[in-house]
Amino acid sequence: MKSILYILIFVFNSIFCFSQKSARHSIQIDTIIERNSPNNLNLEKHQLFIDTTYNSKYHRILNNWNRKNSKNIQSWTVIRKLENEFLIYDRSDGMDPIFQFNNGEFIINGVHEKTKYKIETTKRNSNSTIITIEENNRNFKTLEITNTNNSYVSVIRFYGKEYDRKYWVTKFENIKQFYCLVNSYKYSKVSECNEFKVPK
Repeated sequence: MKSILYILIFVFNSIFCFSQKSARHSIQIDTIIERNSPNNLNLEKHQLFIDTTYNSKYHRILNNWNRKNSKNIQSWTVIRKLENEFLIYDRSDGMDPIFQFNNGEFIINGVHEKTKYKIETTKRNSNSTIITIEENNRNFKTLEITNTNNSYVSVIRFYGKEYDRKYWVTKFENIKQFYCLVNSYKYSKVSECNEFKVPK
């Protein structure tokens, strides 16, 4: 009987502690995007803000990734357009995709995994580069990188029979030209910002 009583006390105590912890970290979603330094914000709470410093951890994460993974490799990162401004986006669940070209391969560094494709052909003209990849990819066969009026921004398009998707991108050496939109909550993932414009 005492054993059952001890078990019940332990269970109720665990539930109480969990409830207290959950209450301390309940999420109040930040929906107002402000320009600020992370040093001025309470990062215990959910914060959605444009980081106006270029030496915070959010820019350093990308720069450190670049140093470790992009030596002598052409690398592009996805950027976002919010109203009329291009921004790097620090997602709640990791970095945006990074695209690389290396030794005849096209590499997609996704949010959670890396995928490599063999390049078959490359054609260049004054405004764009068109690349075809091996047939065993289920979604796209061709990708096209097109210049824009902004010298730091290009559009990469992936397309196939039933697939057509576009992203704004910039080369890694241009990262310092953009502020970073940060979606930060240290205790768990939160919904991603859905106010971005997509290339037409």
